[in-house]
Amino acid sequence: MMQKTTYRLWVFVFVALLTWGLTGDTAARPLPQEQETINLERMYLGVRFSRVIQHVEKKDFQQLSLKEKLLFIECLARTGKGLQAEEKLKPILASHLSDPEVLATAGGVALSLGRLEEAKGHIDRALELKPGLKQAILSKALLFLYYREFNQAQKWYEKLVTLSKNTGSPWADSDLLFLVGLDVYRANLNPQKLDQLYKTHARRKKKISKSQYRESISNHKMYKRAGKQSRVLFQVETQSDKVIVPFNIGEKDSRFNTISLTAGGKTFNVLLDTGNATGWIVHSRELNELLKPVTGGRTITMIGTESGFLDGYRQYYKTVDFNGFKILDVNGIYVPKPHPDYLDANLNPAFIRNRVVTVDFIKNELVLRTKERFTRDLASAQQTQGVCRLPWYGYKSAFVPVTVLEKKGLAIIETGAQDIALKLDFTRVLGLPLTPRVKYLATGQVTRYHQALVTFFLGDFRFWREAADVWPFSRFYNRLTGLSADVFIGPAAFRGKYVVTFDPFDKQVVLEQSGAE
Repeated sequence: MMQKTTYRLWVFVFVALLTWGLTGDTAARPLPQEQETINLERMYLGVRFSRVIQHVEKKDFQQLSLKEKLLFIECLARTGKGLQAEEKLKPILASHLSDPEVLATAGGVALSLGRLEEAKGHIDRALELKPGLKQAILSKALLFLYYREFNQAQKWYEKLVTLSKNTGSPWADSDLLFLVGLDVYRANLNPQKLDQLYKTHARRKKKISKSQYRESISNHKMYKRAGKQSRVLFQVETQSDKVIVPFNIGEKDSRFNTISLTAGGKTFNVLLDTGNATGWIVHSRELNELLKPVTGGRTITMIGTESGFLDGYRQYYKTVDFNGFKILDVNGIYVPKPHPDYLDANLNPAFIRNRVVTVDFIKNELVLRTKERFTRDLASAQQTQGVCRLPWYGYKSAFVPVTVLEKKGLAIIETGAQDIALKLDFTRVLGLPLTPRVKYLATGQVTRYHQALVTFFLGDFRFWREAADVWPFSRFYNRLTGLSADVFIGPAAFRGKYVVTFDPFDKQVVLEQSGAE
């Protein structure tokens, strides 16, 4: 009897252990829907936002988990589809007003639409409820970039890096964290941090992708040379507190805001382009060789209105001498001319931080001044012409608040463009009547777009066009935030009547007006 009881006991224990082991294994494995969410998050962290959208669009949105819905909505926002994202989010936000994940997503959507104060409110509330929420910390860092609080952006980014490492999160080795780091350190003009970031990224990619490893190693070596002696990128050096450089105005010039750069006894044409997200692009092979850059990794980019991707290389130029002022430690790229009559180089003057930069469309000149000299000159100018001060948002470009039909939006001062243009989504929100138009290109392609009558205000200054171009601008959005301008203002809108000044010290854009619009 004793033997039978012992035998039954052992059988019971064995079955129990076996059952526990099986259920334990099953519990350790994600359920199908959990695995789906994990896969979507991997795509998101790999910056494959479009892949997430394509994957989720095949499903019934209402049947998705909350996490899947939020990932989908955020990816819509980050790919320039902020209005679609907002429509999907509205009912979720209404029923989850105290959910930190939902609030963080709401912050990201508001940021993609350029509603910075609204974004700040959602993000701050999310962090109050859950201080370690990575999504909210990420959005906080990106938001500070648009407020031009670059040290704060770096602080929050590095907080996210530390948190991800300490918790063993998949964020730690993600492409998303790497790309945000690139923007943060480039905005902070910090070659030392960029050097370390590329070095770490190369280590991660060594066994995964030979091409990414090679490019990261090349960029690490380039920034290592640039980062010696604690340099800061894009620093201007002048011999006086005010330097004036005339535009190149001639019969053959299709652009009227170019300046000259002389190297090797030859003169090259440089476009002043506040829409240039890199800061400095060289297109002339001859000029590039004369400037003797340190070459980094290969890059693929899109420039201006040129179609398709173009090959280029990241470059570091110790000095670019404009014969009146020098820019030291210039970080940029070399992209060969897409066609022979293309400009030789392209400079974004908004990258300069140690001078107030003025693009004078009345006198046709570029002016660089110390803050003290600018303050004196502006006080004198206010006695004879109108002055408007606007908050300057953005870390690569110059965004300013705009009012159209009492609707608030963001305009970009885009000196690399031509005239005034509107984003199609914004015109639909405004309810502007649109007139279809067609352009026939020299290549034989047909481009369809719209035109609209528009009046808008920058501060108290009024601008209008009887037939402003309206485009989807599907290419022109920030690849991390999804933000793009509602109104694009090119130099034709300023020519002969306005002086545009970028003041990095007070984070403002100052418009001076001469005559009436």
